[in-house]
Amino acid sequence: MSTERGTFLGLPPDVRQRIYLHVGVSAGRPIYIMPRGPRTLPSRRYFTRKLLYLCKLIHSEIIYFICSRNRLIVHEKAMEFGLRFLRRLPPRTCYELSHLHVQLYSRSIRGPIENPKPNDEQIMMWQEAATHVLSHTKPQKLRLRLVCDTGEDKELTSAILKPLLDFPGILGEFEVRIHSRRNTQFCILAREIYTQVMCPDVVRPFNFTKLPPEVRRNILTYTDLVAPSCQVQWSASAGFYIDFSQNYCENGREIEQLLYGCQFRRCKVRNDYANTPSPCSFDHSGYSPHCRCWMPPQSLMFVSRQMYEEASDVFYSCNRIVALPYGSCFEPDLYTLPLSPRLDISVFITRFMWPEILCRLRYLEILFPPLGENLTVEEPIPAYSDWISAVDHLKKYANFDGLTIVAHIRFPNHMEKLRKSANWFESGTVDIINAHANLLAPLRALRQMSRFFVRLEHPYRWTGATYGSLIHCQKLPRRRCTSCQYDDLEVWLEKFVMGGEYDSAAVGKAEDVPSEWVANDWSIREENINIDEWTEE
Repeated sequence: MSTERGTFLGLPPDVRQRIYLHVGVSAGRPIYIMPRGPRTLPSRRYFTRKLLYLCKLIHSEIIYFICSRNRLIVHEKAMEFGLRFLRRLPPRTCYELSHLHVQLYSRSIRGPIENPKPNDEQIMMWQEAATHVLSHTKPQKLRLRLVCDTGEDKELTSAILKPLLDFPGILGEFEVRIHSRRNTQFCILAREIYTQVMCPDVVRPFNFTKLPPEVRRNILTYTDLVAPSCQVQWSASAGFYIDFSQNYCENGREIEQLLYGCQFRRCKVRNDYANTPSPCSFDHSGYSPHCRCWMPPQSLMFVSRQMYEEASDVFYSCNRIVALPYGSCFEPDLYTLPLSPRLDISVFITRFMWPEILCRLRYLEILFPPLGENLTVEEPIPAYSDWISAVDHLKKYANFDGLTIVAHIRFPNHMEKLRKSANWFESGTVDIINAHANLLAPLRALRQMSRFFVRLEHPYRWTGATYGSLIHCQKLPRRRCTSCQYDDLEVWLEKFVMGGEYDSAAVGKAEDVPSEWVANDWSIREENINIDEWTEE
C-alpha cells in the first residue's frame, strides 16, 4: 500500500475549481482590473490576490476562475492596464468570459470637469483587445457593456465600434452608451448600433397599416403611448411629461397602480456594475435591452398622418391627462387672476389640442390656481372670459360618453394658516369656495359628461391622520372633523355643476385613485397631527 501524499496540483481541475470557490476566491462580484496599489483590499479580494503569486499554474487557474465567474470592469482611470490585461488573456479564458464592462470615456453631467478622450494609441489598444476577446469568446455567452460618451464625434465613435461590427451576432448581450446626457438623436443612434452588433440579419419590415384596425390598436397599447400608471401631466411650459411619485415605494404605500409604475422609473441596469455609468435611456443616450424606463412617444406620432391619428386615439383614451398650472403645484402664492390673460387649462383646450383630438379625451384632471379670499371671479376679467370660451369649445368637440373631469382646488399658503389659526375653516374657506364656484360655473354646460369630481386639496388630505379622523367620526357621530366638512363642500360643488340629483359616490369617486402629482405632495404633508385638533363639537 502506497503511503505517498497527493499534492493539490494532482487533483482534477474541476475539483480544484470547487476548492477555489469554497475557500473564498471572489465569485459573482464586480472586479476592477487595475494595477496593484497601496490601497487596502477586502479580505476576500486580498486572499484572491495572494493566490495569484503561488505558481504559474495556479495563477492561470485563478485568472480563469475570476474571468468566468465575475463581472470584469475596465475603468477609464486604468484603461491601458485593463486593455493590456484583456489582450493577454489566453483563448481558453476568453471562451469562458461571461460579463465585461468597458468604460473608455465618460462625461460628467454634474460639473464642468471632464476626463480626456481616448487618444489614437488607446483606441488601437481597445481595437486589439476587443478583437482578441471576440475572436475567442463562446458565441452568445459574453455580456458586454460599453461606455463611450463620444456621440458628438462620429469618427471616434466609428473607430470604437469597428471591432464590434466585425463580429456581428457573437455577443450574448450588448449595452451601449454614447453620451452622458439624453438626446433623442443619440438614443436612436444607440439603438441602431445595438441592432447592427446583435442582429445583423434583421427581419424585413412589414406594412403595419395592412393589419386590421383592432389589431393595430391592440399593438399600440403595448408601446409608450400608454404611460406606466396611465397618467400624463401637461403644463404650458413643459408640455407632456410624467412626474413619477417618489413616496409610494419609499413609504411602502400599497397602491397597486403606482407600485406597478415604479419599475419604469427605477431602471434595473443602473446598479448592475457597482457605481459605473449606466446606459439607461431615461437619463442618458444609450440602449440596453433591460431598460424599461418610459419615454415620450413622439417618434410614433411622426411616422405618418394615419399613425398620428391612431396613436393619438390610444394616448388620449388610455391615459389620465392632468393639466397643471405654471409653477409650483403645492405651495403657491395668491393667484392674481385679473393680471393673467389665460388659464393654463384654457391654453390646453383651445391651442394645444386639435378639435379632432378633443373627442378622444376620456379623463381630464384640472388643477385650478389658488384664489384669494377677497378675489371675485366674474366677467369682464379676461382670463375668466377666455375660460368660458374654452369650455364652449370643449362642449362643441368633446365626446361626453365615458368622459370624466376632476377639478382640484388648492388653498393659498394653507399649511401656515392652519398652524396659526385653529378656526381657519370658518374664517376663510367659505369665501374661497364661493370664488371657486364661479370658476367652476362654466362647466355646468358639460352636464352630459359621465362623471365629475371635485377635490379640495386641504392640508393633510391624503395622510393617515385624515383617515384616522374619519374613523373617529364614525365612532362618535356627534363630532364633525374638518375633513368631513370639506367632503360636504365637495358634494355641494359637484351638485352645483352637475345638478341636484348628481351623486359622485354612486359613480365611483371613492375608487378614484389620487394622481401622482398629489402623491408627490405627501412627503410635505406627512406630519404627526393630533386627531383631536381635526375634530370639533
